[in-house]
Amino acid sequence: MSDNNARLDNLVVITDRNRELKQKFGISYRPFSDLESMPTKSWLVKKFLGANELSCLYAPPSSCKSLLAADLAAHVAWGQDWMGRPVTQGGTLFVAIERRPRRLSDRRMPLLLQGQMVQS
Repeated sequence: MSDNNARLDNLVVITDRNRELKQKFGISYRPFSDLESMPTKSWLVKKFLGANELSCLYAPPSSCKSLLAADLAAHVAWGQDWMGRPVTQGGTLFVAIERRPRRLSDRRMPLLLQGQMVQS
């Protein structure tokens, strides 16, 4: 496997590009060969939502994204399984950027606060 990783590394021009990305944006490239020594991934929601990562939920308008995100956040905050997947309890921050912000608070947040969206 390390031979394959070395070949992949040779396909990517890393030195100048890595320096440029680091200086401009504060990000860096990690060669494929380094991935074998990486620690095992931690999950907040097993095989769905990684720990210590930034995640994004997107779908067409009015497809219940906010409801899904609020339910997921509540399960992580309370440490309860979500849709049959084990959950590691953790802090959550729910940022609702809605076309109609009142809609979220009027309909969904009261259910969340009452714990009706979380199965016991």
